[in-house]
Amino acid sequence: MPNRSAVLNSGVAARLQGDSALPPGDYKVLPALSEAPGERGSKAFHDATAPHLTAIRELFVDALTPEQVSAAGEVAGAPRAHLDGRA
Repeated sequence: MPNRSAVLNSGVAARLQGDSALPPGDYKVLPALSEAPGERGSKAFHDATAPHLTAIRELFVDALTPEQVSAAGEVAGAPRAHLDGRA
């Protein structure tokens, strides 16, 4: 039986490819292309981003209670606050 992480990663990859016709490896290079001169890379990135973010929300965020989302935000913000305090 595959582990839960592999199942989630597979689900995200399948949704990304199904929604935008991009395999995950191609999606990973799109942010760099979106900053290149011209609109072609930027358009591909933006066209793929919306459905990908929807999939992430549905597979991860929607599984959490509002309290868990709040706690996750606090945990994610702690390193930044720690580093900002050291600057």
